[in-house]
Amino acid sequence: MDILFLPSWYESEEEPRSGIFFTEQALALKNENNRVVIAIVDILNFPYKCNAKKFRIIEEKRHGIDIYRIKVPSLMTGRFPSVFFKYYELFYIKLFEYIFSKGLRFDIMYAHSFWHAGYIGTILKKRYKIPLIVQEHRSMLISYEFSSKINKYLIKTVDDADAFYCVSEKLRSNIRQRGSKNSNIAILPNMVENQFAYSELNNTMFSYTFVGNLIDSKRVVQLVKCFDKISQNKKDIILYIAGEGPLRTELEIYIENHTYLKKKIKLLGLLSREEIRDLLKNTNVLVLPSTYETFGVVYIEALATGRPVIATKNGGANDIVNSENGILIDVDNDQQLCDAMNKIYEDYSSYDLVKISNDCIKKYSERAVIGQLTSKMKEILYDQQ
Repeated sequence: MDILFLPSWYESEEEPRSGIFFTEQALALKNENNRVVIAIVDILNFPYKCNAKKFRIIEEKRHGIDIYRIKVPSLMTGRFPSVFFKYYELFYIKLFEYIFSKGLRFDIMYAHSFWHAGYIGTILKKRYKIPLIVQEHRSMLISYEFSSKINKYLIKTVDDADAFYCVSEKLRSNIRQRGSKNSNIAILPNMVENQFAYSELNNTMFSYTFVGNLIDSKRVVQLVKCFDKISQNKKDIILYIAGEGPLRTELEIYIENHTYLKKKIKLLGLLSREEIRDLLKNTNVLVLPSTYETFGVVYIEALATGRPVIATKNGGANDIVNSENGILIDVDNDQQLCDAMNKIYEDYSSYDLVKISNDCIKKYSERAVIGQLTSKMKEILYDQQ
């Protein structure tokens, strides 16, 4: 198939780590003998810094995939959805006309997130007669950072796409609460990359690991305080924190004021995907007590490595974590978090690490997820013949 891939955000020179899971999915589709081309109008928020010229079509190749993009300042249009979508629609049409002028044609479009590529994709579908699949990832829908004034655009995207997927049941429920009556919204989870596979533990300290942005919603400060409590009577435990963000200074001050934690808590900073893989291989349990997640790719990366997970009932984790592969606790419950960290330490031998890995890979592997997606694409194309 010839697939035109429409991500709402994507890696660039300025943000090389943006939309990593989009890159992985595009590569997985390409590896299934599909031709994949990426088209994106990058939204530049104030102060509009970028290395490339704005409003110009840029051709580039990343990971062997052709990318066509235009970088466009938002000019505060996001405050007015009707203006925002009309504004960016003009640049997508410009981009599409350029792509088509090069003789490229596509069987299907695959957009990620209704804001902005998914909704504009429904307009382009009608204009160019190309079927459309949309997959929703936005945590802003769960956190209600998107107000109700965007609902009609979300619902139109759901209704006009040939298939609409959410990455979790929590996200699907939220979309229905926002007014969608469409009963055909399906679940297509994010996939775990092949480099995350079972690895035997080879560490001397029982290690807890956090991977994520150091922001309030991830509750990393709460985690550090709970670790402090349980470490009082345990000499052989350590906490690794991988990530960067505005709370790093607060964490550094807390550790500095509790000098006995200096050897027990390691702030690792921002790690590459390969470094996260190696970190998980040498950890006993992932702990991520977020207040909300649309999915949580790091959960399945840990599970694929064969590591149990402590997570909160935050939406994304609810579909992933169970009694066989970890512990689910209530959001913002310090006692439950401390108890879970103690329990997994004491009962660690009861977890079948190989089974944890096998079960995760069976459900979230590239083969499982891309197989489901390409089957739907073929079904849509067959129905339209």
